[in-house]
Amino acid sequence: MFFAQLVEHLLTAGPLSSCLVTNSAIERGLHDEATQKYVLFLLNSLEKGFYKVLKRAQDNAEISATMDLTSMALFLTSSMQGLLVVGKVNPAREDLERKN
Repeated sequence: MFFAQLVEHLLTAGPLSSCLVTNSAIERGLHDEATQKYVLFLLNSLEKGFYKVLKRAQDNAEISATMDLTSMALFLTSSMQGLLVVGKVNPAREDLERKN
């Protein structure tokens, strides 16, 4: 549901579809140490948020009890950031929603 809403936002928000974290990482993160540190802090915060949601789902037996929540939270954070980058350069619904 979260990623479907993110795709919808990318397709409908026009110039407001950008993400400050993503833009900062791409535009300044490699050259400005303060920006890099802050972007890493924000990405870690997003990862912790995903972890909390996954942990709640695991505690409620909605996902496997053996799932590595730390790895999955990192995967979801990376996927979200990647989707934001792709959506910025190729805002085509069929590509953003591709399931395979």
